[in-house]
Amino acid sequence: MSKDFSYKFYKTTSEAWEAMYEAVLAADRVILWETYIFVDNDETGKKFLDALCLKAGQGVEVRMIIDAIGSLELSDVSLNRLRGCGVKVLRHNDPLRFSWKLREWLRRIWQRSHRKLLIIDDEVAFVGGVNVEKSAVSWEDLQMRLTGKILRQLSYRFAKDYVRSGGDRKEVRKWLRPKRAAFEKLKEKVKFILHYPVLFGHKSKVKSLYYKSLALAKESFTLVTPYYAPDMDFLRLITEAKNRGVKVNIIAPLRPDVWIFKMIGQVFLEASVRAGATVYQLPFMNHAKAVGVDKKMGIVGSANLTPRSMFWNRESGVIFEEKEMVEELNGILDDWKSRATVLGELKSGRKGVVKRFWSWLAHLLRDYV
Repeated sequence: MSKDFSYKFYKTTSEAWEAMYEAVLAADRVILWETYIFVDNDETGKKFLDALCLKAGQGVEVRMIIDAIGSLELSDVSLNRLRGCGVKVLRHNDPLRFSWKLREWLRRIWQRSHRKLLIIDDEVAFVGGVNVEKSAVSWEDLQMRLTGKILRQLSYRFAKDYVRSGGDRKEVRKWLRPKRAAFEKLKEKVKFILHYPVLFGHKSKVKSLYYKSLALAKESFTLVTPYYAPDMDFLRLITEAKNRGVKVNIIAPLRPDVWIFKMIGQVFLEASVRAGATVYQLPFMNHAKAVGVDKKMGIVGSANLTPRSMFWNRESGVIFEEKEMVEELNGILDDWKSRATVLGELKSGRKGVVKRFWSWLAHLLRDYV
């Protein structure tokens, strides 16, 4: 690993919070943060609120984009406090904003910013699946800390999204002039994917990345995600990969926190077993979203394997081929597999009435989750 680039993985929410909090306190110039859930319902949220106000009071430029629905529980008191102490906060796609246009209002409801991206001084970035919410305190998750001046390209992308979310262009003008040389260096180390809602007729970057990774895998493909709702194309790719001799592994929590996936997730996991995958079900909540391919490539980010992440959300992630990084990611995935229960072989034959009903309902709801 070169002098101007380093990384660190965090495998639990609490570890990631502590590292992010320390990075915020260490900020000298700027804090840029886009996240899906940022709420103040416990000590962690309040600690971050205190730290952000402290840094803003010290002259650090603090810009935030929080999702209006994901962060709905952030109190008006705390939101006003942030703004009062100098933190510029935008609520992405706030459905409560008045509009005469029904289409515009529906877009605000449906298109969310699911990113988890924190940038400190243009030289430290946190990317992964970690939100700031009380319920996540005991979860396992995956967050990466990347350091180096080569990360300035992320500040540029944040600035563009700040304007797209309704922010004043003047507030982020200096980040809208990226240094191309820095970007080229970045591409040698890692590649970032910043996904936007897909317009009609366009391809999804996240879907292409996940599906191509499986289609081109030669030895192994391991996916970890808490919310899993693949389409028939992905199931077909699993079967094709198995026929090529590829070991396809899917890691998911036995009881995800989102109620709808407690109901339909099992249907798609069982379908994946029939297609040829080995499914590992964890006894604890795991919120990580990552992929390991052939011990040669790794992906860590915020996107789940669901239609919402593939098409409707803003998502963020990092792709890397550095041997050391890939080996460490695979070690984390292997550890989770070792603590999981393998979903057993499923008997072929006709399904019962209840099974057929749940399968029908799961496929009906799939496009809306």
